[in-house]
Amino acid sequence: MKKIINYIRNSFFCLIIAPPKFTEIGKDCIIRFCDGRYINGSNNRIIVKDKCLINKCQFFIKGNNNTIIIGSECRLSGMIFWIQDDNNMIKIGAKTSIGSGTELAVLEGTSIEIGEDCMLSDNISIRTSDSHSIINESGKRINLAKSITIGDHCWIGMQCLIMKGAILEKNSILGARSILTKQYTIPGCILTGAPAKVIRENVNWDRKRI
Repeated sequence: MKKIINYIRNSFFCLIIAPPKFTEIGKDCIIRFCDGRYINGSNNRIIVKDKCLINKCQFFIKGNNNTIIIGSECRLSGMIFWIQDDNNMIKIGAKTSIGSGTELAVLEGTSIEIGEDCMLSDNISIRTSDSHSIINESGKRINLAKSITIGDHCWIGMQCLIMKGAILEKNSILGARSILTKQYTIPGCILTGAPAKVIRENVNWDRKRI
């Protein structure tokens, strides 16, 4: 417990964690009005690096050996972390911002990895599993969960859906309300549509209107 107190000495900390011994909070963080009452299991860890602002977020964890890592200088507001089953991971790179209503859901021992300096808008859903089973004529499940990777410096528009197995390479842009289900490994693309398709290559973006 002393270790935890040292981590949050310079923080406004309102997150309720059970059990707290696996929570590590970096210095000068602001974590306010967040809800972690729905954390059940053992060896679950939430690690927040330095100088983060986490506001009105919810943490739902059910299982064992699950990990959330939030990089330095992240800005997260009103989003949901949803973890079910064991050995899952959510990793958010440094200087990434995520808007309200966005849900990151990992199940069945998979991961969501979001790179550094990404910008995610509101009401985005990123899910590694369909949550229920699709069975073929032989009685075999055919929709197993798969991890998702979003590269550094990606911009994802509002109300996008990113599904199991998807990859978005660095410097890419996913247009609003798009559905990404495939692996795009060419950097610097604009993708839009349902399902998302590349409409332009060799681009980049900036948070500022220049």
